[in-house]
Amino acid sequence: MLLTLDLLKRVFLDVINERKTFEEASAWAHKRIQEHETEKLEIYPFEDRSKIFSGLTYLLGIDLLESPGVYFHSIQNVRDEFDQLFNTK
Repeated sequence: MLLTLDLLKRVFLDVINERKTFEEASAWAHKRIQEHETEKLEIYPFEDRSKIFSGLTYLLGIDLLESPGVYFHSIQNVRDEFDQLFNTK
């Protein structure tokens, strides 16, 4: 699979706009990391590798629960991470 910053941004925006659940985003990130480990993931451009893996790592843990039914992260946390990763502020 080809992974770009634009695709990663879309996943973040899908979560922020509630088109994708925290669980779906985490599963998506998990699949990308598995693809990387089996050398089936291509990152383009290569210079974005660090930023892409930072975003994947964040999304991987996005579905962590603080207590039953209460997420550790909020939509505002996701917005803040998005802004930090993609310098939108």
